[in-house]
Amino acid sequence: MKLYALYTTIRLLNGQEWLERYMSKYGQPYDLHITLRQPCFIDEKDEDKLKSKVDALLREGKIKRMVTGFTRVVFEEPTTQNGGCIMLNASSSTSLSKLQKHLVLGLKEYAEYQYPERKTYEDNFMPHITIGDNLSLKLYKEAVAELPSKIDVKAEINSVVLIVVVDDSETERKNPNNITTYNLV
Repeated sequence: MKLYALYTTIRLLNGQEWLERYMSKYGQPYDLHITLRQPCFIDEKDEDKLKSKVDALLREGKIKRMVTGFTRVVFEEPTTQNGGCIMLNASSSTSLSKLQKHLVLGLKEYAEYQYPERKTYEDNFMPHITIGDNLSLKLYKEAVAELPSKIDVKAEINSVVLIVVVDDSETERKNPNNITTYNLV
């Protein structure tokens, strides 16, 4: 069995300096992205069918590049089990939500979730970028205090990425052989 996930790549159009500084201090070492499909299991023999299906879904949906703003901050305070999280929600997400629903529905035969509780993220899709993650209570309070009073980040969604890995390690996630990128027009 392998794992797969779908996400978008994004290119910041403004707000890069403060956001890059902020994320280097409070974020995880991930490129900015929006997760469309949470990690699911897939049989190795179905990997090529999955890639073809994603390609067909994107072509049939005639998905184009899109620009979205991120203006609303969402906070998840640390708990005893999880560190705190700070996200920027998309201010307008109609196109992005349609893309996500289109892909999730089209891939319903590949829906055995690695973490079943994360299915709710897809059911209640809120496009966001995570800018602070796994924060202790002390770091969380510091990160919240350091946020600018007004946030207006614009980003271009320019591709959808399918990643298929043997495990959830950084080595597997960064291996170019495990990544298929579908550029949006």
